[in-house]
Amino acid sequence: MPINIINDKKSYIKYNQTSITLSTKEYSKEIKEHFRAKLYKELAPTLLNKRVENWAKRMNLYPSKVSYRKTKRQWGSCSYKDTISLNTYLVMLPNSLIDYIIVHELAHITYKNHSKEFWALVESYLPKYKDSKKELKIYSSFLN
Repeated sequence: MPINIINDKKSYIKYNQTSITLSTKEYSKEIKEHFRAKLYKELAPTLLNKRVENWAKRMNLYPSKVSYRKTKRQWGSCSYKDTISLNTYLVMLPNSLIDYIIVHELAHITYKNHSKEFWALVESYLPKYKDSKKELKIYSSFLN
C-alpha cells in the first residue's frame, strides 16, 4: 500500500483501501514515529478484530472487551475481568505471531497464570507455539 507524505499546515493521517496519506509541517525521526504510532493505533482494530473473533469462536473463549494501545513491554495482556489489551504494534508482526499472541491472551481467560494447564491449552491450538515464542523475541526491540 503506497504511503504519500505531504507538507501541509496541519498534521493528519488519511487512509483507504488503496493508499495512506501522511501530512506534516516537518519530517523528522520523531514525526515519523508519531505517524507510525498513530497509524498503527487506527489500523489495529480494523486488522486484528476479525482475527480475535475467529480465535475466540474456535477456542470458545470470549473476552469481555478488546482494546488496543501501544505499550513498551508487552504484546498483549488479559485482565481478571477478561479484558484483552493488544499492542497496536502487533500489525507489524507475521500472522503466525499475531495468532500466537491472540491465543495466548485468550487462554488467560481460563487460566490467569502460566501453569502447565495454561501452556497445554495454548499448545492444543498452536502445537508449535514454542517456535513462535522464540521468534517473538526477535521483534521485542520494536516495543521500545
